[in-house]
Amino acid sequence: MLPSSDELSQCLKQAVETGNKENYNKFIIILQTASCNDGTLHSYLQSLRHSVSLMNFRHHAELFQFLFKISSVDCDDDTWIVYSQLMVDIVLTHPQNAIEVLICRLRTLKTLDSHASFSRRTGHLLNLLCEKSQVCARNFVKSLQRSAPYITLEGDVHLNYCTHLFNIASKHLKPFRTDIYLTVFDHIIKYDLHTYNVFRKCASDPNVDGAIFELESPTNEVVQIFDSLMCLCFEFLKKQYTKNPKQIYKFSLILFDMLFLTSHATVHSSYILFYLYSLDAEFIEDFLDYLWRKFRSHSSTQFEKQMAINYIAGFLSNAAYIPVESKQKRMCIIADWIQSYIRLREPLDNSYHAALYSMFYFTCQALMYIFNNTYWQFLDSSDCSAFFKQLHFEQMIHSLLNPLKHCLKSIVNTFASLTRMYQAAFCYNIIEVNNRNAFHYSESAMNDQDRNRLSISQENTFYPFEPYLLSKSAQYINGLYLEKPVLRTNSISENSDDEAHIYGRTSDSIVGLIQDSEMLSLSPHIS
Repeated sequence: MLPSSDELSQCLKQAVETGNKENYNKFIIILQTASCNDGTLHSYLQSLRHSVSLMNFRHHAELFQFLFKISSVDCDDDTWIVYSQLMVDIVLTHPQNAIEVLICRLRTLKTLDSHASFSRRTGHLLNLLCEKSQVCARNFVKSLQRSAPYITLEGDVHLNYCTHLFNIASKHLKPFRTDIYLTVFDHIIKYDLHTYNVFRKCASDPNVDGAIFELESPTNEVVQIFDSLMCLCFEFLKKQYTKNPKQIYKFSLILFDMLFLTSHATVHSSYILFYLYSLDAEFIEDFLDYLWRKFRSHSSTQFEKQMAINYIAGFLSNAAYIPVESKQKRMCIIADWIQSYIRLREPLDNSYHAALYSMFYFTCQALMYIFNNTYWQFLDSSDCSAFFKQLHFEQMIHSLLNPLKHCLKSIVNTFASLTRMYQAAFCYNIIEVNNRNAFHYSESAMNDQDRNRLSISQENTFYPFEPYLLSKSAQYINGLYLEKPVLRTNSISENSDDEAHIYGRTSDSIVGLIQDSEMLSLSPHIS
C-alpha cells in the first residue's frame, strides 16, 4: 500500500527531529523497488512534491541518491514531468543545494545511453532548472566544469559526455551554448595532452618491445577514444557550418582566444581549427588577418604574439587549401615587418641581450619555417627569383641581431641548405662564424645572462599541425594537409667548390649537411 502524502511527511519529519529512521528506511526500500512502468514511482514522486520542504540533504542522503539515479529513459513522459517538477521544487525550496542537483544530473551524461530521448529529456530538465532558479543559472557553468569526467577514466565516458553536451547545447540551453561548447573542446584538448603523455610514456618504456609504441595502434584504448572524440568534433563543426557559417566562425575566434591561444604544444586537437577553416575560403583568410592583427596589437602579451605568429606559420606551412598567392603575400608582409624592425631597433654593436629581441627571433624563425615547408610551391612560378628577393633574406641574416645564431638549429640548417640551393641567401659563412664564436664560451664560466642569450630561441617553440596520426578521423584531414617533398640533394650545382671553400667546407660536406637536414623533420616538435 502506498503511503499518503501526510504519512510521507511524518516519516521525513520524524527522521530529522527524533533521529528515528525506521519508517524512513522502510520507505526507501519500497521506493527502490518501485517500477517506473506501473505508475508506482509516479505516485511516490507526486507525494514527495508535497513534502519537499521537509527534505534535507544531510538527513535524507539516501533519498536524494535514489532521485539522482533515476534515468530519463526508463520513465514514461508523465513520470518524467513529475520528476522534473520535483527537481525544480527542490532547488527553489533549498537553493543552497542547487549546485549539487545540477552536478548530479550533469554526471548522468557520462553514462552510455543510445536512446534519443536521453539528451532531449535531460536538456529539457537542465533548461527548466536554469529558467526557474537564478542560483542554477549563475552556477551552471561552474557545475558543468565540476561534472566533467576525469581524464584518466577509461571506457566510453568521455565520448558519451561530449556527445550529450553537444546535443543538449544545440537544442536546449541557448544562453549557455557557447560555455557548453567551450567546456567540450577544453575537455578534448586536455585529453589530447593526456594521449600524448601516454604515447611518450609507452615510447620510453623499456618493457615495450623495441621501445616502440604505435600511436595509431588499434589496441591502444586511449588513442581509440581520442580518435572518436576528434571524429565527433569534425562532424559537429561540419553540421554547425551548414546551419550558420557566420556563427560558427565567430565561435571559432572565441575558441582560439579562450583555449588554443593559451594551450601550448597541443598535438592533434589544433586540427579542430585546421578543419574548420578549410570549410570556407573566406574563413582562413579572415583568420590569418585576425592572427596578424593580434601579433601587431600592443595589447597582446609576448606569449600571445608568439602563438599568433606560430599559428600563421603552421597554417601557411601545412594547409593545402591556402592559395600559393596568399602564402606569398603573407610571407612578404612578415618579411616587411622584419625589415622595419631591423631599421628601427637594430643595435649599434654586438653587446646586446637577445632576450630583449625575442619577438624578432620568433618572427624570423617563423618565416624560415614557412620557407622550409613551402619553397617547392614557388619554384614553378616565373617570378620565383623576384619573390625570393622580396623576402629580404640577405638583409635578415646579416643583421647585427644575427637570427641564425638564436633560432632553432634544425630550422636554420634546413633553411641554409635550401636558400643556398636556390640562391636566395648564403648562410654558411655566418653559421661558421657563430660556431667559432661559440667555442669562446665555457659552459662552466657562462653566467645566466649569457646562457639565456645563447638559448633564448630554444625554449617554448611550438608550431601546430604536426602530421596527423589518428587513423579513423584522418578521413577528415586527408587532402587538406600539404604533403612535402623530400629535399633534393642532387640538385646542387656541381660548380660549388669555390663557394664551399668560402664556407670552409668541401662539396661533399655540404651534401652531407643537406642529407643530415633531411633526417630532421621540416616541422620539428619541441617537447
